[in-house]
Amino acid sequence: MSLTTRLENYIEGILFELQREDQDEMLIQIGNSDSYLRDELIYQSFGRLIFSHQLDAIELNKF
Repeated sequence: MSLTTRLENYIEGILFELQREDQDEMLIQIGNSDSYLRDELIYQSFGRLIFSHQLDAIELNKF
């Protein structure tokens, strides 16, 4: 399953959490020229991870 599909599923509530590998890939792809992946999926997913407290202070400092 692609990162795009996993993030779509996460935002739609089909997946309830993202694996560490997904978060790492999000960081790698955050500068991607694909605006849908970058703006709609990665930014929204990071926001959701932060507001749902799925990232602790140590993890946030890594980003």
